[in-house]
Amino acid sequence: MKTLYLDCFSGASGDMLLGSLFDLGLNRSRWMSEMKKLRLPEKWKVQLSKEERHGISGVHLEVKVAGAQKKRIGVVTHSHYHHHHDHDHSHDHGTGSHSHSHTHHEEGAHCHDSHESTSHHDHSHGRSWRDIRGLIEKSKLSPSVKKRASAAFLRLAEAEGKIHGKSPEKVTFHEVGAVDSIVDTIGFCLGLELLGIDRVLCSPLVDGRGFVRAAHGMLPIPVPATLECLKGIPIQQSEEPFEMITPTAACLLAEWVEKFALMEFEGVERIGYGVGSRHLKSRPNVVRAILLKENEVERVEKIQVLETQVDDCTGQQLGHLMSLLFKAGAFDVFYTAVQMKKNRPGVLISVFCRPPLAVKLRDLIFIHTTTFGIRMKLVERTILESRFVKGKVKGKGVQFREGWLRGKKIKSQPEFEEIKEIV
Repeated sequence: MKTLYLDCFSGASGDMLLGSLFDLGLNRSRWMSEMKKLRLPEKWKVQLSKEERHGISGVHLEVKVAGAQKKRIGVVTHSHYHHHHDHDHSHDHGTGSHSHSHTHHEEGAHCHDSHESTSHHDHSHGRSWRDIRGLIEKSKLSPSVKKRASAAFLRLAEAEGKIHGKSPEKVTFHEVGAVDSIVDTIGFCLGLELLGIDRVLCSPLVDGRGFVRAAHGMLPIPVPATLECLKGIPIQQSEEPFEMITPTAACLLAEWVEKFALMEFEGVERIGYGVGSRHLKSRPNVVRAILLKENEVERVEKIQVLETQVDDCTGQQLGHLMSLLFKAGAFDVFYTAVQMKKNRPGVLISVFCRPPLAVKLRDLIFIHTTTFGIRMKLVERTILESRFVKGKVKGKGVQFREGWLRGKKIKSQPEFEEIKEIV
């Protein structure tokens, strides 16, 4: 199992996260070959340069779009709200980079539309969440990259939609910004796959303080979209008067990170640094990506537990509820017979899920049962590393599931669904 730990002591942005993967050893040519499967209509390229922040050297990544005069990353709803500030705390025009001696360019795929050279100058147009989802679904990227990238964009669309009282379908991503956001978001998901990363851990997050200017006025830091994406995730503010966590990074971290906690591991295999454009006074503006030695970290994660007792629901109602909860993403749902007040026999409903799904599942319980109250708590669970291998039972091929603990196999059992066809 390959585990990546992201140390975000200076916040994070999409290009800083992706840059850290390149510094970690992500093969640029292979990554670019896969990214061309996305078939973006705009002509774009990535520029990778080695730069320093407070003496730490890493990869500074920029996505450049043909004809774009200024990088303006973010989203806009139909009410024409948009962020001017997103993407890697950039545009600190007062200070230059320390080193540009190792700069690489890779050309992105593009079509030969006669309007291509001017269409993305017009900031009144953009891509909706539906457009981006269609772009991802029609690509020839791997199913896992499509799934994770779509989920990350959906988080951002839902966050913006909630802030502005609109459905995710009505959230429109700024056109030039969408190119950067698409490349950063999908590129990060692709990079993790190409590096063979199985799980991602992250430090508690750090943002700046104060306000940033947007189209309709000043926004507090963390900006609303970022804060919405990071609900339930530990964040602290620093003394830096800048936005340090961008919405793009927020939705990626919320989608990928299994646990936000301080470093608790023994072995380090490789380290990479993704460099942001701004020069911060109090700290190096970098994301540190740490590839851990395999099997050095036990898999511990936070899960949400929802519980309630009912004594006036029918079996049909409870059976239907269980189906809905599993369909909505619950890890496990089970019912336990309990004794309730007035000597009534009742049922304890127990639901386990990832924290971001807790509110959705809670609402399903409220809607489809008679309960007026639900207990909710966060607990930790430890999971064995699982490996699936082929074996034989009575001369026939069967898949076995192995359990590994700290590098040692401690159990192996055949999949029952395959066994019952043989016995």
